[in-house]
Formats: sequence, structure tokens, C-alpha cells
Amino acid sequence: KVPRRSIYLNVKRSEPIGFLQVFDQPEPVQPVGARGVATVPTQALTMMNSPFVRSAAESLAKRAIAADPQASDAAAIDSCFIAAIARPPTTTEQEGFAKLLTTRGGDGDPAARQAALADVCHLIFCLNEFIYVD
Repeated sequence: KVPRRSIYLNVKRSEPIGFLQVFDQPEPVQPVGARGVATVPTQALTMMNSPFVRSAAESLAKRAIAADPQASDAAAIDSCFIAAIARPPTTTEQEGFAKLLTTRGGDGDPAARQAALADVCHLIFCLNEFIYVD
């Protein structure tokens, strides 16, 4: 698998991509001029429970920590927001995510901090702003 975004994917007709089907992937057997639009609860559940999304969150957390291991919680959260959705967090978002990061990884253990930052990244990936392009 290639770890990058793509507009064009190699799809076999007999093997649809389950993750994309949740998000209204068109049928590969017929041409489609416009993608259907539907918002259903299974989309949110897929983002929250997908091993793929969790793996991406852990990778983003590792990347943020590797860039600056001594960064403050606020700087780490800023880095993750900018990488994921190309903007810094609002004050409310910063406060909420900092509280989560402190609660989950506040004992000083680097592994616990990285796991807590992965939780923050996972939540960023579940934001509507990440999932839908306006």
C-alpha cells in the first residue's frame, strides 16, 4: 500500500474497498458523473473504530514528537492540527485537546504522552473539517 492520498485508486470490480464504500464510493462497474452525498452514522463509527485511521493517528503523533521531542503540549497540538487540516486550532480546541493530552499522558512517561497525542490526532481526523471539503 502507498501511504498517500489519491484521487485515482486501482479497484478490482470483485474487491471493493470497504472503507470507501461507507463514504459512498461509486460502483466500479459503471461510470458515474457525480458522487452521491449521504451522511450516515456508520461514517462516524468507521472513523472512530477503523484500524487504518488509528494507525494514521499514531503516525502523525510520532511525526509531531520526532519533529520536536521537547515541544510543549500546545506546540504539539498546533503541529498536528496544521499537518492534518492546514490551520492552527482555535482557543477552545487548544484548551480541550490540551486537557485531554494532560489527563492521558501527564505522568511524564514518553510512551504515555505519545499515546495521548495519538488520541488527540485520532480526534482531529474525526472532525467534520477533516472529513468534508467545503
